[in-house]
Amino acid sequence: MFCRNCGAKLDDGQLFCVACGAKLDDSVQTIESVLREESEPKKKHGKTVLLVLLLFVFIGILVGGVFVAKKFYSPEARTARFIEAAEDSYSSKDYDEAIANYRLALAITPDSVEAYKGLVKIYKKLDDTDSLLEVLEEAYKETKDKWFKNELEELEEELAAAETAEVPAEPEPEPEPESTEVVTAPNQAPDTTLADVGEITIDMWCPVVESDSYRHAFECAIDDMEEKYPNVYFNWEAFENDSYKIKLKAAVAAGELPDIIYTRSGSYLQDFVDAGAIYCLDEVYDEYSDELPEVMLDGSSYYGHHYGVPMNMSVVLLYANMDLLEEAGYDEIPDTYNDLIQCCEALKKKKITPFGIPANEVWCVSEYVETFMLQNAGKEELFDLFLGNETWNNDSVAQAIYIFQDMIDEGYFNSDALSATYDEVLRDFEDGEYAFLITGSWNTRNFEDYCDFTVGMSSFPVLNSENADAGLFIGGTTEVLAVAADTAFPVATAQYCFELGRLICHYGYLDWCGLPAWETYGDTSSVGELTEEATDLVMDAGGFVPYGDVAMDEDDLEVYHGYMSLIYDGEIDGQEFIEGLESDIR
Repeated sequence: MFCRNCGAKLDDGQLFCVACGAKLDDSVQTIESVLREESEPKKKHGKTVLLVLLLFVFIGILVGGVFVAKKFYSPEARTARFIEAAEDSYSSKDYDEAIANYRLALAITPDSVEAYKGLVKIYKKLDDTDSLLEVLEEAYKETKDKWFKNELEELEEELAAAETAEVPAEPEPEPEPESTEVVTAPNQAPDTTLADVGEITIDMWCPVVESDSYRHAFECAIDDMEEKYPNVYFNWEAFENDSYKIKLKAAVAAGELPDIIYTRSGSYLQDFVDAGAIYCLDEVYDEYSDELPEVMLDGSSYYGHHYGVPMNMSVVLLYANMDLLEEAGYDEIPDTYNDLIQCCEALKKKKITPFGIPANEVWCVSEYVETFMLQNAGKEELFDLFLGNETWNNDSVAQAIYIFQDMIDEGYFNSDALSATYDEVLRDFEDGEYAFLITGSWNTRNFEDYCDFTVGMSSFPVLNSENADAGLFIGGTTEVLAVAADTAFPVATAQYCFELGRLICHYGYLDWCGLPAWETYGDTSSVGELTEEATDLVMDAGGFVPYGDVAMDEDDLEVYHGYMSLIYDGEIDGQEFIEGLESDIR
């Protein structure tokens, strides 16, 4: 079977093309079906001839399409696109962006002569002799191209000539008497702590520009750190989000990370860990474990080790209109799945819609489906699936989809789910239209301000107690601070990073930038009672799995969302969901 959009060859049963991402429908024909039609007796010879001609044309298109698709997604094509982007950036004099794109091209094709020549051109333009020398040496080593060797020799000759140029002779200084004092440098050891280290510089990159809601929290935290540690010169730079992602990946590829970086958790940080670019925080974490529950490190822990310092967080919560539950005879949120189903039936008898969902927005469906998958498959299993460490052919995931679809079939969701927007569903919940809503904790403040009824919150009930534990949540600390593996003073830098993260968390919580990952301190009453209740709830959590949007590789995420969009209206069932992902994701 072949994709009509790009011509790529497909396996039977696929719902999306892995080459171009197009959704496949019933209009897709296989060559075998055409051949069967051609072999059947026809009333008119002319139709047979026409069908044969169309068949050959169709095959030609398919073969050409496959060739084009393979060519477009090949390493050579991807390299060429980064080089083209680099040249565009160079033309607009955005040299940092150009360097980053050339480095991304080299990450795909390490012996790309064109990418190295682009870097040479930039460093010559910037008159950056040191970088030019380094890139010429690197280029010749990787490509063996004589052009780089010739350029390198010419540059070395120029540098040698400059060093030997005649300069006025200076009198030799008088030799100083030898000192008998033994000079020690205890503060230069890599394992020196923050309390003992001398004057050092710590550099940090982040995407928290002046317009970011997090900016005030960062500025307050950094002010506090500079006052506490006057011996540390802290230099931080903020970049726009899109350019920051490119800069960060290029720096990892080139081995040029600053001491501390702000990064997403999940698979994004795991790529840096796998590249050996991030320092393991296990030993330093022990100093802060009383203030930072280990469960808060779930989203940035890999292979049993911790790599990220959390700040604030968000989770998917089960919100409830307690006034409506009381009408149905319930004074608390059901804590088992069976009790929840009985509650939904009681609500329906009272003409109350149990759940609201904006099913035409895939990320909102994901909040529901991922919650069901978590409570049926368990924390470790789902996180490994998101990271690509396990196969998607998982019966627990399929069963979670079936349970979710059974609730849809029973009429437990709003009748306009497929047309209602996210904002409309939020407003309807605030107006008392639904008893339950599964959504992000960032809505807590609005619910406190706009709901005239008592709002309850909890985790979703466990679906399979053999796999999942009570108190599990989708979400967690989606952005963290991480320490570069090659930082000069890793222990001192890691300690600085933990203390900075704690302060950012504190000020961010007061600024309504999410729930805290660290234990709170001081007067936090300004955030509101409902937010404090949500904080207590997550502090007692049994574990977190990052949102699929955060945890998964970007290429996998597009496929995942494609299948997710087919669940609510029943276009696919649980088995087809896992089989499709098993087929289309690595």
